Amino acid sequence: MKKGILAAIGSIFIAQPAQAQNLTHAEFWDWFIQNKSMIEQYDKKTEAVMNAVQGKIKAVYPDLWFEIGQAEDKVYEFIISAGGLKSAIPSVIDLYKAAPQIPGWRVIAFKPRHATPILDHGGIRFNVADFYYQSEYYEGMTDLKVCVKGLTKENEDVYGMAGFLLLDTVIGEYDVMTTLGNIKFEPLPQDRTGLKPLPALAAEIDAHKPAPN
Repeated sequence: MKKGILAAIGSIFIAQPAQAQNLTHAEFWDWFIQNKSMIEQYDKKTEAVMNAVQGKIKAVYPDLWFEIGQAEDKVYEFIISAGGLKSAIPSVIDLYKAAPQIPGWRVIAFKPRHATPILDHGGIRFNVADFYYQSEYYEGMTDLKVCVKGLTKENEDVYGMAGFLLLDTVIGEYDVMTTLGNIKFEPLPQDRTGLKPLPALAAEIDAHKPAPN
């Protein structure tokens, strides 16, 4: 996604109480198509578009989040996200499968992998080059220790959230939820023996996946 990412992910990794669905999949996508021109103004009318889409998507499933942007090929992208909540995975898949063909748009289930070396979060600019990891694979899941340059006891919440967001970019949201076990964040030590740069995690996760039939 090239520009103008609009993300409604303020409470990522925080479970919310389930609510009754009051908008069907078809009704959501009908509304989306009817308001396509308005949504395409997301980079100029960010707050209005975010509020409108958020109100509709949460009327389908209250645990869903989204991102809107435009890819290098000029196609708009609507990414349906579970916001890090495993129980919302079926809801993402259901809404994605119900999506019609929308001219000029691409609908994507879960935030995909993408090479993003820089992340702005909490008023701080993070570089993926400052994140290293150590892993342990056990019973189909990978436990991680992520070491972050500049992390302290005082800023661990902001730095930890940045780490989760970068994990989404490195291995993709779905793999974060389904292949990772325990994740802990620690300060980056001077001695980096045994640590790997975070982008190397993608190949490691893929190596543990079963071969396609």
